[in-house]
Order: sequence, then C-alpha cells, then structure tokens
Amino acid sequence: SMGGYANAMIEDAVLKKRRQLETCEENFLQSRKKIEKKYEEAYSKYQQLQQVIDEKYQVASQVLYQMGGDVTEWHYQLSRLMSDFSQQTDSVYKDRQYQLEQEEIRMEKEYKRQHRRLEEELVQALKQERHKKEE
Repeated sequence: SMGGYANAMIEDAVLKKRRQLETCEENFLQSRKKIEKKYEEAYSKYQQLQQVIDEKYQVASQVLYQMGGDVTEWHYQLSRLMSDFSQQTDSVYKDRQYQLEQEEIRMEKEYKRQHRRLEEELVQALKQERHKKEE
C-alpha cells in the first residue's frame, strides 16, 4: 500500500535527521579538540622560544664578563636586545591566541546555527510521522 511506503519514508527522514544531528555534534567535538591542540602547540612553541632566549642571554653574559674590562654598555645592549626578543615572542604568542579564540567563536556560532536548523527539521519530520500515524 502507498501508506506503508510513505510511513517508511517519513520514519527514514526522522532517522536521517537524528544521524545528521549526531554527526553535527561529533564534528563539533572533533573541531574543538583540534583547536585545543593548536592552543597547546602555540604555548609549547612560546615556552621553548622563551627558554632559548634565556639560555642565549646567560651564555652571552658569561662571554662578556670573561672578556674582562668594562662591559657595562655591551651588557646593557645585550639586555635590551633580549628584552625585545622576549616581547616579540610574547606578542606573536598573544596574536596566535587571539586568532584561535576567533576561530573558536566562529566555529561555535556555525555549530549552533547548524544544530538549531537540524533540530527544527527533526521536529518537522516527527510531526509528519505523527500525522501519518493518525491518518
């Protein structure tokens, strides 16, 4: 009968929507994990760079003092240089964090929009299913 076929199609539509919602949620969780990883990578790079800067500064300082004589001006310039490096590393790290925050915000908005749409479509499919069963 035509009715049985139509019912099967409607039930299929409901299942399809439920699956799409699940996929939508899974994708969102995956994307969040990816961003988390990017945050961690950025922080790790930042820490490594700061460590390198510190180490190089220590080495250069020692070399200066071993040279003997008046190294005040050299030391002053070295400190300024290292401080500039450090600030630039900070700045790059903060920019990267901001980029990732923006990416996260966009992703969340997109997810909520898509999820809401799928939920509305699921409600419609369920209504159709109920009507068919009442016929």
